[in-house]
Amino acid sequence: MLQCIKYKKATSVFEIILADILWGLGFVATIWALQTFSVYQSIFLRFGIVASLCLPYIFFKFTYQTMLSFFKLSFLPAIFLMGEIFFQMLGLKYTTATKAGFITILFIVLVPLIEKIFFLKKINKIHWLWVLVSIVGVKFILGGEILSSLNFGDTMMLISCLFASMHIISIDRVSNKIDSPFAFNIYQVLWCFLFSVPFIFIDPIINLQNLTSISIIGLIIVSLGTTLLAFYFQLRAQKNIAASDASLLFLLESPLAAIFSFYFLNEQLIFSQLIGCGLVIAASVGVVLSSSSKMDQGL
Repeated sequence: MLQCIKYKKATSVFEIILADILWGLGFVATIWALQTFSVYQSIFLRFGIVASLCLPYIFFKFTYQTMLSFFKLSFLPAIFLMGEIFFQMLGLKYTTATKAGFITILFIVLVPLIEKIFFLKKINKIHWLWVLVSIVGVKFILGGEILSSLNFGDTMMLISCLFASMHIISIDRVSNKIDSPFAFNIYQVLWCFLFSVPFIFIDPIINLQNLTSISIIGLIIVSLGTTLLAFYFQLRAQKNIAASDASLLFLLESPLAAIFSFYFLNEQLIFSQLIGCGLVIAASVGVVLSSSSKMDQGL
């Protein structure tokens, strides 16, 4: 039994790392997509591609009652997911992928705070140590300036971060009811697609003359990689890992975003930012070693 629990925890950590890789690349891919598509077009196409590809699977795989259950369970997470994606894409028009990635991870503070204040959840003291280490790392990465240098894009990323925190917590609250993470993810994507339908009336025209191969690649990555696979891995992992611990593991998304941005977008990393990346990675390793899975907690 103990061996099984350790295996499931290790598998969940690996799934979060896979999600982090896809999310980190997603920051770069979003900037690529925004070269041709507007924020409204990108969101509509992003969710529309996944919904159109996966809906046949849903209809043939599940009964009406099961589909109705998934629709109800995924509604609230989908609202938070939509907010997270909308403000993230809006923010990436006005700030760098590297900075956006590290502003996003401020949910490491928000998630445990929201859980403690609104759900009276006890948070392990060692967890707050890793939160502190992470904040110091973020401070190094942002050059010692977290709030004083915020522009419009950074502010949008902070709002996205709040929605990301609520999405993580909402998934945690329903994770024990999710029998099929893949199907659940499709349903939350479907809700987001329905939410984005009004966007085609706001910005319906795509200038095909500006269409580039890199923007198409970016759209495919954020659709199939970030939206379909990464959030699926998140759902699978959060069945075994608590929201506060998962939020720390999601920190790896930001160093990866910085690395991808350096390689693909020529965004530069100075020595102090590399130190910050190291601290963030150390915090992620620390939470893996010090946290217990939901099964350990008897949840």
